Amino acid sequence: MRLIGYTLLELALVVGVVGVLAATAMPRLIGLHGDAGKTALNGSAAAATVAMALNASACAANNHVAAAGKCVSVNRCAQLAGVLQAGLPAGFAVGGVDPGLRNGSQSVCTLTDSAGNAKEFTATAAGN
Repeated sequence: MRLIGYTLLELALVVGVVGVLAATAMPRLIGLHGDAGKTALNGSAAAATVAMALNASACAANNHVAAAGKCVSVNRCAQLAGVLQAGLPAGFAVGGVDPGLRNGSQSVCTLTDSAGNAKEFTATAAGN
């Protein structure tokens, strides 16, 4: 009768090779997580600037009268969530200098993620 299986040496060799592969791959995978977070923050800040500008254009076309689906009144940075179609992404906070009540005036606001990374975006007052 012949036994079928692996020797202890073969198993140790496989464990060693898997360990070396894991040691070289883990730092790269960990680094990708940080890059993904920064990319999400940059994309969200760019979307915020565009959403504010589009809202200001829509409000101008509607004589700056706030109306559902046409013009959202914006005079503070914190009103970003109302301008974004899906609202403010989870884990993000908004701060900065408010654009004020004059339609078309702009200010620099800050979008901050849960890790404390921040990115600036331009807020445009509209619908006031």
